[in-house]
Formats: sequence, structure tokens, C-alpha cells
Amino acid sequence: MPADYPYVETSYLMELLNNSDKVIDTWQKGNTICYMLKGSAKNVGARMVTLKEDTEVNLEYAIAIAFKIKKMDEFLKWLEETKNWKDGGYFVPMDRKRN
Repeated sequence: MPADYPYVETSYLMELLNNSDKVIDTWQKGNTICYMLKGSAKNVGARMVTLKEDTEVNLEYAIAIAFKIKKMDEFLKWLEETKNWKDGGYFVPMDRKRN
């Protein structure tokens, strides 16, 4: 992922997860928190989100979390307001002449 993509604070993702109806259980060991999500996947890893407190994660991981808990609209709005980053907002249309 390019270096100019924003990083997302885990405190925001934890808030997003805690306000979601998709979380069925949480565990904490030290500064690591694990969230178990609702779902039909038998693979526990597909329904698990692991975060460390007071750190940041890359945009790709944050998007995956928001997608799993069906909070993409809220997450993208937060990115735009907090990080001044809009998905697709930096593509400059090419001026093409048709023959």
C-alpha cells in the first residue's frame, strides 16, 4: 500500500467495534484485544479481529474490519472528516479528445 495512505488509530476501530451489533465476545491480554464476530463461517479466524491498544493499523486492515462489521459508510465518513482522505477523491480525470 502506498505510503501516503492514512493509518487508522486502533482507538477509533475499537469504538466502531464496541458500537457494532456484530461483536459477540471480547478477550484482553495485556494491551491486545480480540473481538469475536457473529457469522456463519466455521473458520474462527475469519470472524476474529485482533487489535493492540494505543497503536495504528494500515488502511487495508481498517477497511477489512469496517467491511466485516458493515460500517463502511461510517468509516469512510470518519476518514474524510478526521484524516482529510476521501476514497477516490485524488484521481484527476484525464482530458481525452475523441476522434
